[in-house]
Amino acid sequence: MPPTIRAFYFELDTGIYVCSEEIPIKTANELLHHFHISPPVSTTKPWGPDGTYAPYGVTLSPTVPVKDWKDGEVPMYDRATSTWSMTTVATPRLYLVEQHCFYSGRQIWPERPTFSLNRLFENIPKTSDDPIQTWIDHFISKESFLYQFKGPGSIRKDLKQRLKTISEIAHDLYKKWDKNIAYATTTPLMANPFDYHLHADMLGYHIRRVLDEIASLLFVEIFQSWLKASGESIYLDEFAPLTTESNTLQSLQDDLFKRYKKDSTIAAHLSLLQRAFQGSNSKFPETIRTTNNAVKHAFHNSNSRGQLGTNFPTIVALGKPRGKHQKNGLIEYSHSLPQILTGLEDFLIDLSIRVSDLRATGDVNLKKKYLSDHHDILVYDDVY
Repeated sequence: MPPTIRAFYFELDTGIYVCSEEIPIKTANELLHHFHISPPVSTTKPWGPDGTYAPYGVTLSPTVPVKDWKDGEVPMYDRATSTWSMTTVATPRLYLVEQHCFYSGRQIWPERPTFSLNRLFENIPKTSDDPIQTWIDHFISKESFLYQFKGPGSIRKDLKQRLKTISEIAHDLYKKWDKNIAYATTTPLMANPFDYHLHADMLGYHIRRVLDEIASLLFVEIFQSWLKASGESIYLDEFAPLTTESNTLQSLQDDLFKRYKKDSTIAAHLSLLQRAFQGSNSKFPETIRTTNNAVKHAFHNSNSRGQLGTNFPTIVALGKPRGKHQKNGLIEYSHSLPQILTGLEDFLIDLSIRVSDLRATGDVNLKKKYLSDHHDILVYDDVY
């Protein structure tokens, strides 16, 4: 890949540091050259070599490291001396990027795990030489009450095909990453990160749909006796409400069971459902939920489509936290593909153990050691 450098921008009228990004050194020097020989005369019109750059000055002189910034101070640039100094300002306009990275709790790269579920056989008896089929057989082992909601046979086929598709897309992503890295090193114009990201988006979509389906199936299983007794046709169609703190289960009860908002039996069932679904660690499903939401909804996400992980294949999305669209700040969901694949396997294997407990005892034993116990979301702050 061509050598890159972080270019530092500042607002022309105030000199306040606004953003920086890694760009090729040649491009950075061209920017700097154009800014010096023909600086813009207005801070409200686009400016740059091709008329598309934002109205900011640019310098290659680095700012003070973010960790050394004091509250209420931001770097300001002195064009006369080409230096930065920390200055107290009332309303600094900063572009804060918080990076979230999923970590399974163990180092994986340079190994290239794919999604196979072979590790399932360490915990669950074989019903097939295909571990994905074994997982399906274990998870959907009873006709139960499903027929009133949808055909159990269709569910089995849908889940199995999605899990196999996840495995196939993972193989494709490794190949596409290798090809793009090779192009970026030799012929950069041939690199196509957008194609890579579209396939990464498909991977995230199918993982989310699998988690949604799991949540629905667990809901029907746990609420089966109540649904039979009440004659209600209520079901949960997404996993997101189960990954948040327990005090939001009341909101879920209010939404799904409008005539039973204060029913303690329903509250107990919802608590059991949450424990059965997420176990004691919701970091993996939360990673899928937030990343997938950014891909689907975030206005800023297209800005991440040209990125390509240099050290290992990544799944990247750029979005704003809910309720913060009027404030500065973005979150970059930047996850290692191998970590995500391992995290998904951990989650599904753990789930099969919790389901076994649920069917054997009517409860879930969260005191057991689970593969997902050490899952984490590492958070890094950077100011651009």
